[in-house]
Amino acid sequence: MGTMHAVGVIETLAGMVVVAVAPRFGGRLVAGRLAGIIVDLLTIPGHYDIALPARSAA
Repeated sequence: MGTMHAVGVIETLAGMVVVAVAPRFGGRLVAGRLAGIIVDLLTIPGHYDIALPARSAA
């Protein structure tokens, strides 16, 4: 298991806890995180094909 995989698992679990404990805040936090990922991908040339489908998840 790579480091980034472990970070992703921990981040997913933390997100689930936040959404379970405070759904209104957690939902906004998750939406903001996804929006940040999309903006980050749009600023990297050649990653538009990844960023645009991710937009539908936000």
